[in-house]
Amino acid sequence: LLKQCDISADEFGGYRLLYALVQNSKTDLTRELVHARSMIRRQGDNDSSNKSCSCRHAVLVVKTVTDHDYHSFFRLYKSAPYLSAYLMDFLIKRVRACA
Repeated sequence: LLKQCDISADEFGGYRLLYALVQNSKTDLTRELVHARSMIRRQGDNDSSNKSCSCRHAVLVVKTVTDHDYHSFFRLYKSAPYLSAYLMDFLIKRVRACA
């Protein structure tokens, strides 16, 4: 199998986590949260490398959606890395309905 570089693995790990949240799949969401948190831990707390920004962002999005935190969700929406905002578009209606 091909091995992804750390930046690509982080980016697509964030996409998988957001997709599980969009699909409202508790099983997939739990599995992807465990994977994202292990990836963040593995890369360490070295913020200067900024390698785990997608996974960190996706974990924060999950937290804001589950906590029904309308304001934080839209702050994260504005600062979404790569193409994460496109997946978050599918969550906007759900977040507004719960606000």
